[in-house]
Amino acid sequence: MKIWNKEKLYKVPKSWPGKEFQEPGVKSLYYEGLPYKSKPTEVYAYYGVPEGKMPEGGCPAVVLVHGGGGTAFAQYVKWWNQHGYAAIAMDLEGHLPDQTKQTQDRPAVGRPGPSQDKMWDDIDKPVDEQWFYHCIAQVVLAHSLIRSFPEVNPEKTGIVGISWGGIITCLAIGVDDRFKFAVPVYGCVALADSDGTFGDGLKRKTPEHLKRIMELWEGSGYLSKSKVPILWINGTNDIHFPLDSWQKSINMVKGQTMQRTEIRMPHGHGGFISAEAVMFADGIIKGNTELPVIGKIKHNGNQVLLQAKCVKRIVKAELCYTTDQGKHSDRLWKTIPANIYDETISASLPESFTAFFFNVTSEDNLMLSSKYIEFTK
Repeated sequence: MKIWNKEKLYKVPKSWPGKEFQEPGVKSLYYEGLPYKSKPTEVYAYYGVPEGKMPEGGCPAVVLVHGGGGTAFAQYVKWWNQHGYAAIAMDLEGHLPDQTKQTQDRPAVGRPGPSQDKMWDDIDKPVDEQWFYHCIAQVVLAHSLIRSFPEVNPEKTGIVGISWGGIITCLAIGVDDRFKFAVPVYGCVALADSDGTFGDGLKRKTPEHLKRIMELWEGSGYLSKSKVPILWINGTNDIHFPLDSWQKSINMVKGQTMQRTEIRMPHGHGGFISAEAVMFADGIIKGNTELPVIGKIKHNGNQVLLQAKCVKRIVKAELCYTTDQGKHSDRLWKTIPANIYDETISASLPESFTAFFFNVTSEDNLMLSSKYIEFTK
């Protein structure tokens, strides 16, 4: 189904200063979204740049996509600025970024588009009246806008999305092929059969609604078309994005992938702050990275081997495993030290394991993970 007009989305949207919420160190602005019910819309955003002299050709930039309950976050714009990236963060709900209030209580912009209607509960409406359609468009338009700023190098841009924003990121990179890197945190696709909250919600849809959601917004068709290098970040017990769906999403990608799986990583917008995400972006943009390079796992019975290398010394390797079955978010994860010999990581799996992966940490405290492997019995 062809629903995207790239020519329109790639055009620099009109923008103007925002006056309602001023934050030191960043600019407040509005930019124009797509029409909603034949009326113009506007999006509130924060934009910031690194301090000091701009590099020749302009600095790299990142689009920050919030998750459920989120808004434009000035603090995360500034964090990425401190690491050498211009950044833009927008509110995808048609609100002003009042962080003291819950989403439904935040003041609306003058010309909002649709707000999020729970879990695709607006699927009966025309496509161009659905929230998911507008928020993906708003992300791509924010990208078009930030690429237009003279201090930004338009060929060195990426995207970071949290939770719902991670799902949106997976779809946005299938629409917008100008991104050079992507970092979905928690969010993924392949959720219809999952045992997380998204899977539960989709199971309650009527067959007709589920079919339409799968056709429009499930995301696998978008993600599988993208060749953008991706760093995937998630936790072992995330209630929304179980590791099996997450790994299925990673396996769809045609381009470069890296993954970071943290034991019991808490779910929240703090995921915008990630040393591994910055180093991953630097590796794509600048051609150098200090992240561990993780190879394939080989296993024979309970003996498992992993090839891993890093420009910095690998100081820690762990085998992470669970012997539990059932709902992924309820499983108890344990770790045991793995042996490090040159570029080979090895360990012995305990009896009755059901899933495992390796975590490898460099002397700079940068951690990446191997593929997540699950056995169903």
